[in-house]
Formats: sequence, C-alpha cells, structure tokens
Amino acid sequence: MFDSKTLNNWKVGDNASTFSVEDGKLVVNGPRAHLFYQGDVQQHNFKNFEFKADVMTTPGSNAGIYFHTVYQADGWPGKGYEAQVNNSHTDWRRSGSLYSFSDVREVYAKDNEWYTEYIKVEG
Repeated sequence: MFDSKTLNNWKVGDNASTFSVEDGKLVVNGPRAHLFYQGDVQQHNFKNFEFKADVMTTPGSNAGIYFHTVYQADGWPGKGYEAQVNNSHTDWRRSGSLYSFSDVREVYAKDNEWYTEYIKVEG
C-alpha cells in the first residue's frame, strides 16, 4: 500500500503539505489533514484484515489510523473508525483506543520511540 518512496495511490484533501515521505517513512507534521488510500489493492475496500504500522509520536502528537472510511476533502471523516495514535496529547484517548467505541486511558507507548500499532478487523 505504501511504497516507502511516494504518496502514489494516496489522496489528501486540505493541508496536503502535512504529509511527506522522508528516508522511507511517512511523516505527518502540520495542520489537521487526512490521507486516504485510493490504490488497487482490493479496490481499497477491505474486510477481515490485519494491519500493522510501526509508529513514532513526538510530544503532543495526535493522529489516527482510519478504516472503513471514504475520501473527504476536508473536515473529520464522517464515516468509519479511528485507531488512535496519541501518547501525550491533551486528548485523553490514547494509542490503543478505537476512538469513542473502546477508549484506552493508559499510556502503553512512549513518545520518540518506535512501537507497532496493530489493528485486526473482522467484518
């Protein structure tokens, strides 16, 4: 899905400069923006899957990995689910939360250290 070189097969609306690729990594830094996969893998319609991403946050970072969503040019995705990526932001929902469905208050990962976000979707 991510070729470690470009944002080919990905679409972003507002604030596209928030996303870049550096040294084989997807870097997210800037105002609120959302990146949507639009490639050919399963016609970007996924069911019954497992997803892993190596993630590093910096102090105050707040991000998420959305699934079962659709492209929107702006605003928060109105469809789908968010696996939270947040270890120290003021939002109390931490990494490991399925935002607003199964929220985690505990911090299991540290800023400035790599950890793995694992998502398993049935259905």
